[in-house]
Amino acid sequence: MEPASHRKQVARSDSSESQPESDGSTSENDASSRSDVKGSMSSLRCFPISLPGMPFATSATQLSPTRKKDRGSRLKIYEDIPKWLQNNHFIRDGYLVHCSASECIQSIWHWHNETLNIWTHLLGFFFLLGIFLYDVYFRLPLIGANSRDTWACILITGTYCFTLLLSSIYHTFKCMNKKMYYLLLKTDVVGIGMSLSATIMSGTYYGFHDNEFWQTFYLTCEIIILSIIYFVTFHPVMGQPQFEPQRNVVIASYVLFAMVPTAHWVMLNGLESPIIQFLLHRVVMVFVHAGVALVIFARRFPECLYPGTMDCIGASHQIWHLFVILAKLWWHETGFMFLQCHLQKSCDKDAFKSPVFW
Repeated sequence: MEPASHRKQVARSDSSESQPESDGSTSENDASSRSDVKGSMSSLRCFPISLPGMPFATSATQLSPTRKKDRGSRLKIYEDIPKWLQNNHFIRDGYLVHCSASECIQSIWHWHNETLNIWTHLLGFFFLLGIFLYDVYFRLPLIGANSRDTWACILITGTYCFTLLLSSIYHTFKCMNKKMYYLLLKTDVVGIGMSLSATIMSGTYYGFHDNEFWQTFYLTCEIIILSIIYFVTFHPVMGQPQFEPQRNVVIASYVLFAMVPTAHWVMLNGLESPIIQFLLHRVVMVFVHAGVALVIFARRFPECLYPGTMDCIGASHQIWHLFVILAKLWWHETGFMFLQCHLQKSCDKDAFKSPVFW
């Protein structure tokens, strides 16, 4: 048998060998804990107001439980999605990735961070489609619009419907793969350009309805700017994600240019003229809509203040969509007011043959 003193010495040796491991583990936990505290304090300094948790979808939510291979059925957090989908780091959760076409269609009926982006413009599409049919079969014949004015109204409202549908398709199928994402992104930008051109060019058409020279001049300038937007969008270099700020500047310049024919229209008619008194505030509101929407979209407001709390509802892109729909409805009714002023040679709203709804 071993002496008792020897057994005690071995026990002390074993204890001394195991102690550093325990201390090391404890020190690592302490360091991790201190790091978490520092991170929390840093977050508190950046975002001093804490918002209550909201019942958003989590990464465990499944869209197609029967699918054996987990390609796109689970929602992902920002760090787990590919680079080509990482365009807003303030949206932290609720991403769909590598879905099949059928899964994308099914996802319309499920809750994720694109759900409201899809439905805001999809419902807007059906609403404007109803307005389009109402215009063609009721309002335009009622006010006695000629064929030129009728086709102008059809083109404007039809363009609005088409661009809203393009946006819904983009937000539904963008998660399929990288190639589909960039293809649909470009078509969405095309839709934005078409929507802007429908608004700006129709303003030129209505404002210079009785002045063919200036109408043609400004429409030509606007077509050139629109062509530049499309060139930048589809250019192999400028079309890359890192040049999005530059592309936004080009789009913003289109809106700024629209102020030139607007100012000219006011100068030609005079501030005291009935049509200016009647419609100028509505024209100004279109620029206000566009400016506010662009700032919200570009600054990623309000999710930039509270990352992760507005992943599925209240994000900047959803607010942008609402502004887009409201601006379209507002300008559609403004266009009818323009047209009736020209046709009846008066801006007496009470004498309008077709009521204005917005």
